Amino acid sequence: MTTGIDELIRALREKGALLDEMYQLLEEEQNCIIALDMARLETNQSEVDSAMGRLERLNGNCRNLLAKTGAALGLEDNGSLSPLIARTAGQERLALQGLQTDLTTSTTAVDNLLAMNRNLLQDSLGLVDRSLNFFNSLFNNPTTYGQAGTMRTNNGGARLVCKEI
Repeated sequence: MTTGIDELIRALREKGALLDEMYQLLEEEQNCIIALDMARLETNQSEVDSAMGRLERLNGNCRNLLAKTGAALGLEDNGSLSPLIARTAGQERLALQGLQTDLTTSTTAVDNLLAMNRNLLQDSLGLVDRSLNFFNSLFNNPTTYGQAGTMRTNNGGARLVCKEI
């Protein structure tokens, strides 16, 4: 194996391990959301932020290695793995193809879990919003008729005081 491809394979394996860690953190986040465990969710969120920072740095490193290895193999402005796989042979090709498949699967799984967590949070906040609107309508009844026969309300506006629900 050439040094450039060797480095790239190591970086891609590290990225795969980090994506697996992200998936586990997002599963824990989902469990915290469902259990309404705000303290654990806050701790988990800091771990997710840290992992996202590492993933961003690793992505930059992988882009640089792709460009460097692509240039060594005669590819101009290489930004993806597929052209590199086409230019390599033997063990390098098999290793890169396996990593490409694994990373695609892991990325899709993380994206799906992120979407699910986002939907859970949006639905929860929508429920809170509907509840606040309901209590607003109970505590702030319309008091008089205004201009052109429309109701004027005495709207004090309910607010969340504590972030725990």
